[in-house]
Amino acid sequence: TFVRPPMQMRVDAHNTAGIDLLGVDGIPERVSAGQNLDLALHWRAVGTMQNSYKVSLQLLGRDGRTILAQDDGIPGGWEHPTTSWQPGDLILDQRHLQVPAGSGEQQGLLIVALYDEDTGRRSQWLTGNSLRDYWALRTIDIVR
Repeated sequence: TFVRPPMQMRVDAHNTAGIDLLGVDGIPERVSAGQNLDLALHWRAVGTMQNSYKVSLQLLGRDGRTILAQDDGIPGGWEHPTTSWQPGDLILDQRHLQVPAGSGEQQGLLIVALYDEDTGRRSQWLTGNSLRDYWALRTIDIVR
């Protein structure tokens, strides 16, 4: 039986790559411009992956398009490529973002995406009856 590891925020997001995002640790409600964010993503393999996917963690600005901070890479600190995952594997993926000092006060949106390392094409997240190419984790107030 599956035992869910402890985590700050439960997500349970599913995507077309066969990877579930179970939850996240370290997400604040508020962050100061210039501050570092250290987060941990909890992944679970649903199936065997043929493609190598990279994780993209992004903090978007108030317009929902401007990337204020971004961390991309192979899950697990570049040590656990998705092609090595077996069904049921749990991967803890540490991510680091630095909010730019000049961000100004605004509400940011923290999102995560998975994209094929070779093609750059993003996998799709299942959200109700639709698909989108990222999962919105939460809004974060950026203060001075």
